[in-house]
Amino acid sequence: MIAVAQAREDRFAACMRAEGFDYVALDMSDPAFGPYSGPVVGDVEPVAYGVAGGIRLAMATNRGVRGGTPNPNAGLTAGLDEAGRAALGEAERRCHDEALVAVPDPFDPFGPPGLLDPEVGALRRWYVEELSALQRRIAGDPEVVEAETRWARCMASAGFEYARPGDISADLERRAAPLWEALEVAYRETGAPTLGPSDLDRLAELERDERAIWQADQRCRSESRLDEIRRAVRRRYEQAFVDANEDRLALVRDRYHEALAKAREAIGE
Repeated sequence: MIAVAQAREDRFAACMRAEGFDYVALDMSDPAFGPYSGPVVGDVEPVAYGVAGGIRLAMATNRGVRGGTPNPNAGLTAGLDEAGRAALGEAERRCHDEALVAVPDPFDPFGPPGLLDPEVGALRRWYVEELSALQRRIAGDPEVVEAETRWARCMASAGFEYARPGDISADLERRAAPLWEALEVAYRETGAPTLGPSDLDRLAELERDERAIWQADQRCRSESRLDEIRRAVRRRYEQAFVDANEDRLALVRDRYHEALAKAREAIGE
């Protein structure tokens, strides 16, 4: 994956330079930037669901130093006016798609949605819609609903009112949204996302709450057997889906093989 990520990064950098931006290709073998970059950066440690930790990680990465490695593109937006920042964002989107087409993700059988031919686009829509429907059937299974009800009662007894586990991340992300907005404003204005004292206090509070919720969640999942029941139900529904859609899933499998072959070709394997 590092070789694939490096080939794509090199393609992205070449495209950005062709667009007129002095972008330097990052070294994907460096833990600071590569696909296996670790979650620990200085005092940034993974916490529970990763919501607050994601903010700290963004601050550590984008201000120019992560794990002691300078980011040569940290100041790319410095000095740009609003039109210049918009042009940069548009160039990044175009170059991202171009790089992904040239060096596809071997774990993505389709590629950028906006660049697919009609036949592949139709297959992608079917696949995405069917998987979404499958998830809804699993979530609505009586065994899963009963286990989630037990989980919710357990969480309520710990002081956290959530109907289902997915509500936790939604709630934490809602609380994190103003902090992300503050980072984006600072990044646009200074080229380095930072938080002021009051926002840092809010981030610390979010971290404390996130950790406490996570601890209760783990205990309640165990007591309700939620994960165990979900796995059993999922296996049953997924096998039925595979049995009913063998032909079309074979087309999806072929797309995976093509993406893998193209990625290998891009890195010279």
